[in-house]
Amino acid sequence: MRSSLHPFFGFALLVLPVGCGVSTEDFARAVICGEHDDVRKIIAAGADSSVRFGGDPILLIAAHRDHAAVIEDLVAAGADIDATNNGHTAVIEAIQQNHPDSLLMLIDAGAEIDGIGYGSSVLLLAAELSHQECIDTLLVAKANADRHTSKSWTAAVSRRITGNRMP
Repeated sequence: MRSSLHPFFGFALLVLPVGCGVSTEDFARAVICGEHDDVRKIIAAGADSSVRFGGDPILLIAAHRDHAAVIEDLVAAGADIDATNNGHTAVIEAIQQNHPDSLLMLIDAGAEIDGIGYGSSVLLLAAELSHQECIDTLLVAKANADRHTSKSWTAAVSRRITGNRMP
């Protein structure tokens, strides 16, 4: 059975309690749909803002869907801003999906922007994907353009390869 709820998996997931009388699936549904008021109510009822759905931190799912207001609610409730699933963070997800508003919300909340995931810096990832608004957002936030990846590349090298403009 295919799940229509979770964007990353093509199978139904188990419903797990999150400690407030609301299932993880219901919490994830509210996050996926961007139901800001429902997310706030679920958090107020005691839900864990760092809960995982299908292995993904709920914050990563909000970043995937570009729900900046939901990201703000989750972070305010104590979500782990740099939580990962196999090295994948909400920042990486916002960059991959080209969601600069969600990226900015994560940066403003203190997310790591100079880390390396999947052997690449987040600035290099944005450059490789030609996501100029994300590049600009990262540069304004002072992401390290000279940070070396596991391939010893920097964002400046990627700029020359991809033709992206970077100051």
